[in-house]
Amino acid sequence: MVHNDSTKREMTIEIISKLDNIPSEMKSYIEESIKKLKKFHENIIDCQVILNREKSDFITEINLHVSKQIFTVISTDKNVRKSIDQALAKIKTKAKRFNDKLKDHRAVKPSMVVVKTIPESEEFESEDEDEDEDEEEMDYNIEETS
Repeated sequence: MVHNDSTKREMTIEIISKLDNIPSEMKSYIEESIKKLKKFHENIIDCQVILNREKSDFITEINLHVSKQIFTVISTDKNVRKSIDQALAKIKTKAKRFNDKLKDHRAVKPSMVVVKTIPESEEFESEDEDEDEDEEEMDYNIEETS
């Protein structure tokens, strides 16, 4: 399957709330924060945010689908807003690290430089010439020091 850059699709954001009711401001805050992740990695396909509550703790789970990877973070706090902010900070860090890893992986390293091999016939001729030059240099150096 070939992907064309000109046919990039919009990232889908799904917010699943197991809480009684979630204000629309909170939903828009989550959506805007997730959309900002696009600047760290452009191949984000979709994101799922799950808000849950267990006893007195709010649990925020974010699943981010990037290229062929799925990143998952979970944050727990007594305050729903803090739980969301912590989860967003964690997923932002993961997206940055993944992007940096991709960029670093694509960088040309000295060990990746291709060395041209010389055919054997040329190799032997050049070795003999180099030996003669080395001998001449040695003689020259000896004469200078004497």
